[in-house]
Amino acid sequence: MLVTQRTVQKLMDLPPSEWEHTADEITEEAREAFHSALEAVAKRAAMLAAYMDQRAGFGYGDMKHTKALKEANRVGRLLWVKGFGYYDFHDLRI
Repeated sequence: MLVTQRTVQKLMDLPPSEWEHTADEITEEAREAFHSALEAVAKRAAMLAAYMDQRAGFGYGDMKHTKALKEANRVGRLLWVKGFGYYDFHDLRI
């Protein structure tokens, strides 16, 4: 099974009641590929949400790009290290 953005989205749209059956039906290689793809989506989504939260400025005004990026990196590192158990995280530098 080819893991594409479309197949990852289809997997994410499944209700939790279908996760076991779906995982049982695909190969170990496909499960590993989906795992990697879903981790990447989760990290990017968490970082973008943190960035947009800082730029939305609820209660404190727009924090602008530099501060928002710093917060995005903090959230990404927290998820990557504490959430997924990895030891290394590479900050975004844009």
